[in-house]
Amino acid sequence: MTYAVTPLMGVDVTDTSSLQSGSSTVYDPEFSLGGRAALSDGGEAMYIKAGEAITAGDVLYIDSAGSALKLTTATADAGTATAHKYIGVAHTTLASAQHGWACTRGIPTAGINVLASCVRGSPLYTTSTAGALDDTSSSSHLVSGIQITTTATGAAVTAGYLSVNPILVSGTVNNT
Repeated sequence: MTYAVTPLMGVDVTDTSSLQSGSSTVYDPEFSLGGRAALSDGGEAMYIKAGEAITAGDVLYIDSAGSALKLTTATADAGTATAHKYIGVAHTTLASAQHGWACTRGIPTAGINVLASCVRGSPLYTTSTAGALDDTSSSSHLVSGIQITTTATGAAVTAGYLSVNPILVSGTVNNT
């Protein structure tokens, strides 16, 4: 199990219990939004607020205030990337406005959301599927710093890791 090694006490990247007592829709942050925690596996997590419903393994844009949205080609084309400073992967499923942790470096506990037949070690690109990446370069938005370590056998979340500071780059990679 991955755990925090920073002075933040009680960090559990898989805990989603930020609901206010007696409420099903109002969430209280346990930590400062945008706060980071170094993890025992050498990775890093950022405390976020879901700007929409997020599924574990979704690839996210995260702004400097800790608000997270699913990454898509359309949002990248629309210039959302300039407002969102970080790329991460959701450790857990979060309802809209719920608080939780996103992997910004290291191994996401839930894996990485990719499309069918995405090949291990290939460059990954944005897609029209919210929160999912693919090795097909039709989108022209490369997500540098995210790798999958197993080939996806179907549309699924698969094992992978994030290197230091994943970024969005316009363009494709010639991997022939």
